[in-house]
Amino acid sequence: MGKRSKRPRGVCVFCGNRRVVTRDHVPPKCLFGERGTLPSDLITVPACTRCNLASSRDDEYLRMVLATHIEASGHPTAQALWPAIGRSLSRPQAAGFSQLFQESLVRLPAFTRSGIFVGSMPAQRVDLPRLNRIMEKVIRGLFFAEYHRRLSQDHRVLTLFVNPIRQRAPRDDFEVWRYRAREMLAGGGHREVGRRVLVYYYNRDPECPFSTVWGLTFYGRLHFFAFTGSKASFREPGVQLH
Repeated sequence: MGKRSKRPRGVCVFCGNRRVVTRDHVPPKCLFGERGTLPSDLITVPACTRCNLASSRDDEYLRMVLATHIEASGHPTAQALWPAIGRSLSRPQAAGFSQLFQESLVRLPAFTRSGIFVGSMPAQRVDLPRLNRIMEKVIRGLFFAEYHRRLSQDHRVLTLFVNPIRQRAPRDDFEVWRYRAREMLAGGGHREVGRRVLVYYYNRDPECPFSTVWGLTFYGRLHFFAFTGSKASFREPGVQLH
């Protein structure tokens, strides 16, 4: 009988510990399809088993939030995931998760960009602190994938889900904010992953390699903006549109 192969050891991108590592998908591969339909260009980074497995429920939550969002309804990959999401929610062990999903479905007032009320529309209340925590892990993984070095725990990640901001903010203020965001990303790199399930742009300060800016779009319509940097470079979390 041959010797049992040793599992590789390395530094986990997320916790920084040197342990046996696996290949963790960033973003989670469940966003891109079911087994047998996954594209070949998914991004993986080294992660310890603990960090990899600990996020499995968050991965499922991210898929539920993004793939069932009304803004993603026209994307073929998002539509193809609906049966899998339904099966996941119907599992007996997912009763609590299913109830959470059902309670998040609401109808909210709808307005045109000029502020005219046009009735109500189906929507989903999102656990933004949880979503931001999940997206922080995604950004840390993408940082490693693009810059080939780990973003240490001494550096913070601030993420913003842009779609709710766009709905709430005055149009002129939001357009100014979006213009400034595009300016920060100009001249950087970009990548498309998984038949444009994810398209992201990134840039960094040449004088500070850990100070970066990111713009991510899922399913063509769901937008996130993120920053990384030292803790001293961040104020308290908040969004300033003026």
